[in-house]
Amino acid sequence: MKYISRDEWEPIPMKRKLVPLRASRIEGIVLHHTTGSSNDPIAMTKQHDRHHVHNRGWSTIAYNWLVGNGGEIIEGRGWHVGGATKNWNSKTVAISFIGDGDNASEAALSAINTVIDECRSKYGDLWVKCHRDFKATY
Repeated sequence: MKYISRDEWEPIPMKRKLVPLRASRIEGIVLHHTTGSSNDPIAMTKQHDRHHVHNRGWSTIAYNWLVGNGGEIIEGRGWHVGGATKNWNSKTVAISFIGDGDNASEAALSAINTVIDECRSKYGDLWVKCHRDFKATY
């Protein structure tokens, strides 16, 4: 597994400072998946960052963590309030698989579990749900 920090993938500079997640508020983890190819996780992360910043007007990419099909763990917002699950952003950690969720490799699933384990280590026994449990998705 490879960890890729924000500095390594060079996101668009933020206009506003991110607010750290408050441990006392975190209730769960929300799993997402993106669309498009998972062959180049850095390029896809940058593409989603551009979309979230330029099209949505958000400060940066919405997800806290992203996972590539090769098992890469990419820091999105990291341990800061996310923007991926409306009304739940300050109460959850958002993990997004880069690509079609039905085609996740064993390496990707292992990396997702690593991030889940790290979240639970940091915030306690959290539930895990899918984004579609909160809003209809595509």
